[in-house]
Order: sequence, then structure tokens, then C-alpha cells
Amino acid sequence: MRYDRMLDGKRALITGGASKVGRACATLFAEHGARIAVADIDAARGRELCRELAFTSSESADATFYEVDLREESEIERMCGAWLADGAPDVWLNCAGVYAPGYVDELPDEALWEMTQVNLLAAFRIAKRIAPAMAARGGGAIVQFASEYALTGYNGVSGYAATMGGVCAMTQSLAIEFAPRRVRMNCLLPGLSASTVGDQQEANMTEDERAAFWRKIAPIPRRARDEELADAALFLASDMSRYITGEAIFVSGGQHVVAHNHYFRVAR
Repeated sequence: MRYDRMLDGKRALITGGASKVGRACATLFAEHGARIAVADIDAARGRELCRELAFTSSESADATFYEVDLREESEIERMCGAWLADGAPDVWLNCAGVYAPGYVDELPDEALWEMTQVNLLAAFRIAKRIAPAMAARGGGAIVQFASEYALTGYNGVSGYAATMGGVCAMTQSLAIEFAPRRVRMNCLLPGLSASTVGDQQEANMTEDERAAFWRKIAPIPRRARDEELADAALFLASDMSRYITGEAIFVSGGQHVVAHNHYFRVAR
């Protein structure tokens, strides 16, 4: 394996590919030789990303975009059918996710249901179509972005944590089911600083407040960069991790080892 071409000749499907993390992963995977397919509900950004990949990488000159609403099983069926028509992918990377914070007695059922649909049900529905196809062609790698809250919990995000905990448990269970068929399954656990979650956290902070905040909650005292999350995804997607399956790997700058639940609900 060439370490500058860790996905050389491989086909990679990236769901949630138009998101910030998805875009960083797609760009990095293409640089390492993968042929990319992007799936997302945001058609404008998804198609723009595919055009950029075609411009910057000869391997992704035929980058494909699938517009899909992951809340709808019929659309997942259509996307998977179209992608699998040319054979199973070598890699499926799931960057899709919905984040709706709220205390358990304040979170609307509609928000919980949407997180359940996108974060958990969609991952299961895609896996049950993609994983057997990967196994039939001789193996592959599946990487799910979850959240550190899947294992640590956090104040005021019980619904989100529940769905991400489900993703983590599902990934580990499927890893057992498919290991004999050479399909590896792992998940990544970003911290509070990742993309949408971090954006919401920083929304009303000054630049100095942001710097102080990240210094307070993470041993690596800054916010994560999307490219750093992409690096971890590349490792798990490539043969560099060929003896790793069923793992949940923190990519949080050490946030999970710090007692960072410093915002508590005021008793009423």
C-alpha cells in the first residue's frame, strides 16, 4: 500500500457528504485515489462538491451525486440500488447526522423522531443493503461518525446521545456479524467541537470567549478541524486499519477525559 495513495482504486460512498466533515472526507479520500459518490439532501452543495472533486482529482472525474432524504426508506432503497448497480463499494463512510439539543422534558417528539430517523434508522437501513453486498464481493470497510456523547453522555442532549449510542452499539454488533465475511465496521466519536455542534456552541461567543472555552474543555486546547476528523476516517477506511473492527475511537482532543459538563440545568 502506498501511504500517499491509501485508497487507490477504491470506490467510496459518503452519506452526508455535503456537510462540512463530509466535504473534508470526500476531498481527502479523492486525494488518496478513491472514486467518490456523495449522497446528501442538499443537492446544490452536493453537486458543487462533485464538480470540485472532478476538477482537482482525475480519479473523481466521474464523481457521482445522489440526492437523498435519509428520513425516507424508499429514497435510501433508490440510492443504494443505483450505487450497487455498478457493484458494491469498497468503503461506506457515514457523515450524516441531525443534532437537536434539549432536556428530556423539553425536547419535542418531532425533533427526537427526526434524529432517530437520520442518525440511527438510516444508518441501519443502509448497512443492511451495503454490508451484504460488500461481503459478497470479498470485503470492505464501513465507518460511521457518531459522537463522544454515545459513551459519555452530556448535559441537555439526551435524545441526541441516545441515537448516537444506538449507532455505536449497532456498529459494534454488525462488526461481529460481518467480520467472518471480511467487512470491517468502526465508528468515530467526535467531541463538542465538531462541525454543527461546535458551530452552535460558538454562535454567540466572541473570539476571545471561543479560545477560552476550548482551552477549558479539551487537553488539546482548541477546536477540532474538519480535516483532522477526515484523517481519522481515512485511517479506518484504508488498509492501515485492516486488523481493526468493532471499535469506537474518540477524536475529541481529549474532551472525553475531562469533566467538561460545566453547564448544568438550574434546579427549579
